[in-house]
Amino acid sequence: MKLNKKFIHIATGVFLATEALVVLLYTFVFGRGFHLNWSISRYMGTDYWSAILFALTNFIVVYLVLRYLLQVRRVHGLSAFWLVLVIAMVVAYIGLSICPIGLFDPYWGHFGIVSTLHHTFSQTLFAIMAMVALGTMLVIKKGKLFIAFGVALIVYMVGSIYCYKASVGFFVDHVLLFESGYILANLIFYSLIPKKSGIIEKQN
Repeated sequence: MKLNKKFIHIATGVFLATEALVVLLYTFVFGRGFHLNWSISRYMGTDYWSAILFALTNFIVVYLVLRYLLQVRRVHGLSAFWLVLVIAMVVAYIGLSICPIGLFDPYWGHFGIVSTLHHTFSQTLFAIMAMVALGTMLVIKKGKLFIAFGVALIVYMVGSIYCYKASVGFFVDHVLLFESGYILANLIFYSLIPKKSGIIEKQN
């Protein structure tokens, strides 16, 4: 059995297209300006239309990523614990998608229960994504590009989590780039997973 990478490629395209569309519309059509210090979620939670679009496209991304990672588990024999982490990652992604930050608050920074839930799901997602990436790399252990990218990804993820928690100035001022890069790097990492396991390749 080989991995069908069309799922992860489509998921990556949907994620990039949605983010680009929303940011461009708010910047050039609705006059909200371009803000590197705004997270993806802040852009998406600015109005109802973007929050709904964000949720719907995230559901598509989650579905495609889950289908792909279930293939990864079958092909490479990843553990039940790894699967639990993947499911937790999916739940967190869905949770933040249906809890748009800022949309129901009187003003930015005065966060109510929906925004608080979004923060919780978001932080959980970012932590679990790091664990899934590490667990995947430690088990598969093949493919020079996959391993090299995986090591760089783990370093980037740990650094991003630290900078977020410590509110490092440069990170906070450019959070749109770092957050987008965090998610995109994970999607690229998944796409680099070898199509076959070592066992299957030897049998062929």
